[in-house]
Amino acid sequence: MEEIIPGVFVIPWYNFDASAYFNGHYIKDGGVLIDPPKMDNYELMEIARHSPPKNIILTNSDHVREAEHYRKYFGAKVWMHELEAPNAKIKIDKTFKSGDKLPGNIIAINVPDNKLPGETALFIPSKKTIILGDALIAAEQGKLGFLPPEKYKDISKAKEGIKVLLNYDFENVLVAHGFHILKEGKKAIENFLNK
Repeated sequence: MEEIIPGVFVIPWYNFDASAYFNGHYIKDGGVLIDPPKMDNYELMEIARHSPPKNIILTNSDHVREAEHYRKYFGAKVWMHELEAPNAKIKIDKTFKSGDKLPGNIIAINVPDNKLPGETALFIPSKKTIILGDALIAAEQGKLGFLPPEKYKDISKAKEGIKVLLNYDFENVLVAHGFHILKEGKKAIENFLNK
């Protein structure tokens, strides 16, 4: 676990089946876990030392990961977009819609026409940061892209849907899959849209 931005921690977990890192995130202010992967005892102690999570936010129904375990472990509530909640494999305690303010002063942004109907980006204005689930990944340092095309109903509509992110003022783009962009993240999204 690493504090990648003051008060924002990345929790990397290597998935051997996928041969890739899956990133979760922890927001100290408000004690929020996002798409929590499996954590070791050191990571759990670090989180508990800062501010035990009272809320777990999932960016989509494919990112349930270890949410059920940590719901019980921390006594947390699990949140998901109202369009995704019916597809979740666990009970969702609270739903939200695009534009809602979530715990940790996070703003939910529905990314339309993406892989899943309730795909959510999480905007933290005070940190000038957007956290993405599967809306975009960064397989290469500094470059954003999509998952394989077969994951989308219409790849051109999915690309158009990404434009919603440009309505927000951010520098940092933290991703669930790949390399975080800690400078000119908005420009990296514009570069993706222009290619």
